Amino acid sequence: MDKLIVKRASAFLFDGLLVAAMILWLPGRFWALVGIGYLLLRDALIGGRSIGKFIVGVTVMDHHKNACGILRSVVRNLCLFLPGPVIELLVMAFSAGGRRLGDRLAQTQVIDTRPEIRGVWFLLLALSLTFLLTDPVRSARKVWGHWEHAHTWREVVQSERIELETRLNPVYEYFGWESHPRQMGSARKTARYVIHLRDGRTIEAEEYWETGTRINFRRLGGIVGVDRSKVAMIENTADGTRTQYHPSVRTRP
Repeated sequence: MDKLIVKRASAFLFDGLLVAAMILWLPGRFWALVGIGYLLLRDALIGGRSIGKFIVGVTVMDHHKNACGILRSVVRNLCLFLPGPVIELLVMAFSAGGRRLGDRLAQTQVIDTRPEIRGVWFLLLALSLTFLLTDPVRSARKVWGHWEHAHTWREVVQSERIELETRLNPVYEYFGWESHPRQMGSARKTARYVIHLRDGRTIEAEEYWETGTRINFRRLGGIVGVDRSKVAMIENTADGTRTQYHPSVRTRP
């Protein structure tokens, strides 16, 4: 009976390693649900055997000597969540026939199909894999979490974008273009002049100059002009000064 308990403990470790690897290396709620579903349905996957039980060579059967079904697998494995695997291991160790609480509720029995192989070898293999897989993963996740906390992806991308924009600004200014397409939304914050038209509209511009009867200004990377008779006032947002314009009669060209 001790040999069967060791094999069952080894199978539980193999299944636990499979679920842990699934959750760690395939992050997300979907894979967490898949792992929980596997723990509940595992004894009905391979003819009454989970992957761990298939490795060690044990099978779960009902009282009619049939392979464990889906419903019985769910009932017997729910006890691993409540009251828990430690209580189940103690009950299995001191009960007749090695039946734990889940086996009593689901009316199942675990049978050793390969008694010629000692379970201690599977236990040593499972413990070795547990140490080799969990310790490096824990260290890597700790280092990655520290790096991610100190330098988030958003901060890295933001710093790279700012550096690229800084290098391209002289080129855009030389050709009179907008400094960067992403900065078009911030034109209101960097505009120096506000041109008030007589119809109530306002135009924000970086700079302006007069040519004859027109007032030209730079906006959105291009040069736009408006007739001076349509302008009521130009406000300098930097120092607060205002230039008033009075309507005048336009002369024929």
